[in-house]
Amino acid sequence: MAAEKLRSKVGSAFKMHGLLLRAEANKYLTEALQSVNELELEDVIENIIDAVEKQPLSSNMIERATVEAAVQECSQSLDETMYGDTNLFLFEIYG
Repeated sequence: MAAEKLRSKVGSAFKMHGLLLRAEANKYLTEALQSVNELELEDVIENIIDAVEKQPLSSNMIERATVEAAVQECSQSLDETMYGDTNLFLFEIYG
């Protein structure tokens, strides 16, 4: 997806939740999401928004550091899910 279209999609998704991304936060998130499959993009953005909303927010203006922490949290959750599935798969094969 083109960077400008992705940036607009990200900004719109946050606005629907009453959140505004600072320019540097939107730029970071747009770059981070460039490699995400378009079919999964909306779910990934929603997961990031959920992670942002779990953080203590002093306003609806979201800083880059907040977005970075949310992306990190989502990445760790994905890693744990994949790792857990691998263990379950190995258990089923060798268990």
